[in-house]
Amino acid sequence: MQTSQVSYKALKGKVLEYKSKSFDVSFREFTHLDKYTYAIAYLSSMSDELQITLMIDHLLSNQKVPTEKDLIILGNISVGKEIHQIEVALFSGLLIFLADNDTCYIIENRKYPLRSISEPETEKSVRSSRDGFIESFLLNIGLIRKRIRDPRLTIKTFQLGEKTHVDVGVMYLEDIVDQEILSFTLDKFSKIDQKDNIINEQQLAEYIFNSRFNPYPFVRYTERVDIASIHLLQGKIIVVIDNSPSVIILPTTFFEQCKAIEEYTQTNWIGTWLVLLRFSGILASLYLLPIWAILVALEFQGVPFLHIPTVDSVPMFGLRLLICDLVVEVLRLAMIHSPVLLTGVIGIIAAFLLGQMSIDLGYFTAEMILYVAIANMGTFITPGYELSMANKFARIVMILFIIVFSSIGGVIGIILHILLLANMKSGNFHYLYPLYPFHFKEFLQVFLRFEPIKTTRK
Repeated sequence: MQTSQVSYKALKGKVLEYKSKSFDVSFREFTHLDKYTYAIAYLSSMSDELQITLMIDHLLSNQKVPTEKDLIILGNISVGKEIHQIEVALFSGLLIFLADNDTCYIIENRKYPLRSISEPETEKSVRSSRDGFIESFLLNIGLIRKRIRDPRLTIKTFQLGEKTHVDVGVMYLEDIVDQEILSFTLDKFSKIDQKDNIINEQQLAEYIFNSRFNPYPFVRYTERVDIASIHLLQGKIIVVIDNSPSVIILPTTFFEQCKAIEEYTQTNWIGTWLVLLRFSGILASLYLLPIWAILVALEFQGVPFLHIPTVDSVPMFGLRLLICDLVVEVLRLAMIHSPVLLTGVIGIIAAFLLGQMSIDLGYFTAEMILYVAIANMGTFITPGYELSMANKFARIVMILFIIVFSSIGGVIGIILHILLLANMKSGNFHYLYPLYPFHFKEFLQVFLRFEPIKTTRK
């Protein structure tokens, strides 16, 4: 890393070199009173040029070498002492002001191109707010501060990545945050190798929890400002990443990721009903197909509301069930990645793949399509998208166990899945808390929406 001290001549040469390579690197040099020479450097694609013009007009009206007080601009001002520090600031969109006495100021003057603030498409609600995070680091922090106007709301900032230098902010309420998980998080951030360039929030979560080989998310992602604010008030930590419309909530548990903002915008009884309905769907998305396949393998007929067909080959039945489930997933991906004009065509294809024709040809049965549809509806109503995908992956693995080992394989698959969840930890939190370890009062609070949001943590 280059750490040489700044000088007017050296920095001018560097900026002119960058200007010859990139059209948006701007460099302006001017003389004042025939004896003071100043220069500014900035990225035209990321700077507020109106503020720059006002600042220069003000400087030219002075009769002395400018100090920090003379730099009339809205953003923060700091002194640049090393060329590498100034390079990073320049390509982060900040304004560099340099006087010929080798005094350099780094000025916050960024003006990013932004999309409008709107409700996240993946986390809609009927009655809650319509603003969501966007790709601006400072604006996302401002959206949270708009809701929590407490001086104890603390933000620790980092710049990560040797080439990306992405801004990351760790937000928490210092009086109620879990100090153990805070120390764990800050320690992980300090140990991230700068040679590993961070682009998005998923990469950052993998570095924090080393979770590359586990399908379940160790953090919760959200694009809703109100959800992030609620978790801050509950003592959680929010990690804001520049260029990302999602923030990270940690620590998290399985039950935390099953919560939705809709629960907090309804009456207590309706909120409780929504929670129970949602958890029923999540359990169906996980275990309905494996349990039904196990009962089919055992030819068990004693369960009401479940039609158990007689099959000649359990592996072939399991394979058809797996294919039927995967067809729904392929159709979902096709709907996401196809233009709007083609969605009608995809609907026609879905009717052929999962309609009466496939039943008449004997590929699938009516019961199979019904149970696959119910399981996938449970997947779609899971609030956490990452959790829903992990649950679907776990369901597919359990069906594979049934294909290979018949009914005993399905039982083993379910047991292994429960053991996996029970042995996972997000920081110092058990993933299945408050079910394991069991805490009766907090377990009831997961389902019963009769208490307001508390700003204390036990």
